[in-house]
Amino acid sequence: GAATGSAEERALRRLEAFAALSSLRQLAPDMPQELQDMLLNRELDAMCAHAEEPREPAAPVPDASLPLVDFVFCPATQISMLVLMVKQASGATLLSTYLVPVLAGVGIDGHYTSLGVALAAVRAVSTPGGVVLMDILGRRGCLLLGTLGSSGAMAALVAAHALQGFVPMAMKAVAFGSIAASAALFELCMTSSSWTLTGELFPQQLRQRGLAWSHVCNYATKAVAVQIFPLALAAGGPLVFGAFALVNAGGFVVFYRLVPETLGRSLEDIEAELQIQWGPTKS
Repeated sequence: GAATGSAEERALRRLEAFAALSSLRQLAPDMPQELQDMLLNRELDAMCAHAEEPREPAAPVPDASLPLVDFVFCPATQISMLVLMVKQASGATLLSTYLVPVLAGVGIDGHYTSLGVALAAVRAVSTPGGVVLMDILGRRGCLLLGTLGSSGAMAALVAAHALQGFVPMAMKAVAFGSIAASAALFELCMTSSSWTLTGELFPQQLRQRGLAWSHVCNYATKAVAVQIFPLALAAGGPLVFGAFALVNAGGFVVFYRLVPETLGRSLEDIEAELQIQWGPTKS
């Protein structure tokens, strides 16, 4: 009957499974055959018992199609976009992009090519160092160091221009040193750490969408800053560097209060911390 056929099928499948298991398990050749069969049957019984255990239904996969408004107000979205906007408004990339008018604005005339090459070398050396540093200080620690150091460098740039009438050569050296320090801090502390932090903040189901929108925010902010900076430099002169110092100081305070450390933590731990501080993320 059907029951007999079913029993015969199970017995046949067990024999096939036993043969496959014995070929996988290379037991000692000097072991008695009876002991080998007993060990293999015991393992096979355990496997069959585990296969017959009732299982809970699989949890539903979170829906990644979060409405845009809810996605924008997601904690990870707000923090990552805030970090990227402060990074682009910190002034370091703008000083490098408009190096010649910046140097002229702080009283440095000539040697533009040599100074540009020196600044490019500083950035080239600092960039790989940032990858190492963010695993030492952490992502949050790098951002705090970068904003605090950049604020000091921009303030020193303003002071160097103000004091140039007293010791011109020394203040010109301080001015270029401040520009180089700002570029080095940007590459060391903000470039790699900001993108790594962004990737680690988003829950798994929102990561691809979060990274895509983070790129949009980053380059949109950069485009606006690149267009505004020449006008601000022409209108305000070196005072614009004081504004950068304030932006970086404000970024330091905001990062200290809002940005969590993600180094060495699981995505679940990070998401739980954000939910405690900001409320649960809709999904």
